[in-house]
Amino acid sequence: MKKQSFFLLGLAALAMTACNKDNEAEPVTEGNATISVVLKTSNPNRAFGNAGDESKVAKLTVMVYNGEQQEAIESVENATKVENIKCSAGQRTLVVMANTGEMKLAGKTLAEVKALTTELTAENQEAAGLIMTAEPKTIVLKAGKNYIGYSGTGEGNHIENDALKIKRVHARMAFTEIKVQMSAAYDNIYTFVPEKIYGLIAKKQSNLFGATLVNADANYLTGSLTTFNGAYTPTNYANVPWLSRDYIAPTADAPQGFYVLENDYSANSGTIHPTILCVYGKLQKNGADLTGTDLAAAQAANWVDGQGKTYYPVLVNFNSNNYTYDNGYTPKNKIERNHKYDIKLTITGPGTNNPENPITESAHLNVQCTVAEWVLVGQNATW
Repeated sequence: MKKQSFFLLGLAALAMTACNKDNEAEPVTEGNATISVVLKTSNPNRAFGNAGDESKVAKLTVMVYNGEQQEAIESVENATKVENIKCSAGQRTLVVMANTGEMKLAGKTLAEVKALTTELTAENQEAAGLIMTAEPKTIVLKAGKNYIGYSGTGEGNHIENDALKIKRVHARMAFTEIKVQMSAAYDNIYTFVPEKIYGLIAKKQSNLFGATLVNADANYLTGSLTTFNGAYTPTNYANVPWLSRDYIAPTADAPQGFYVLENDYSANSGTIHPTILCVYGKLQKNGADLTGTDLAAAQAANWVDGQGKTYYPVLVNFNSNNYTYDNGYTPKNKIERNHKYDIKLTITGPGTNNPENPITESAHLNVQCTVAEWVLVGQNATW
């Protein structure tokens, strides 16, 4: 009987404690705050697949961290806002990601999330599921409702009125024009018949967070079946068919190219592996394929391979006298996230049989580039 009395008294005490907590003024306790977040994505551009997919948020995930510990995580489909995420008042870190697919994020520490990586995939090439991230953001939550990206009027704590900016992890490189204008030395003699467009060298892996997303992973991808063993050729190099496209004449409304990951080739010494976009096809003489002594002479000049095929590589966002850039842009010798590199290529003579070797400044190529947000880089190349 005494045990039962003590048990009932204990329950009553717990009930009174709960009631007292409900009446406290803004205590810093678990679950006494919510946060709602609205995103701003970059402007859409024509994708290689469906227009608008480049900016589509198929899945939005918001995480709240108390130090290293994940306090809350919420995901929504096909939306650019998440509302009423339950968390606690105090200083927190907000992490926002989009299009993470099957990535397992629940329970990860802040350090584990910051260390996440992604790899370039075939699905990326149709602009499906381009991962987007915002850098982890320190915020102070107050008890009650908290908002980011909402009007500063009304109830609650409006941390920021501007929508939270989220950026693509990928970049886009594409030809928007390819024209053949042979110079006087080659006009009415040689012509070029394009067959394929390659992503010739592309970084395989990227970080998802950080001032730069380039990491030390040494793996690269290529759309070419040929191993060139040039000065730019990486040691760890895998062929993937989805970095190769049958040639279709590119236009500004129908660019031809690929989505790629960040790559830094700005080092002044040592080996670099620049990201290269390339058009490939036959070099013809007087309207016919090269044969016999004509083929041998073109091979000796390093214009063509044994099949009479020639390459016109463009090192993307690269500093070269053959390249000019729109709007006074200075090339950075790197691929940066959330940039699109639009390239106009003018062919003025034969190409090369090794597109992974440095080209001479007198090569028969001119490149014009444009950079924007996406950040557009317009590059003009002349071969």
